[in-house]
Amino acid sequence: MTFPNEAAIFVKLFAQLLTVGGM
Repeated sequence: MTFPNEAAIFVKLFAQLLTVGGM
């Protein structure tokens, strides 16, 4: 299954937010 670039970017941004929140 292939995901749109927008979805990939959203996931990356969400992951970064979780990382910043964890720190």
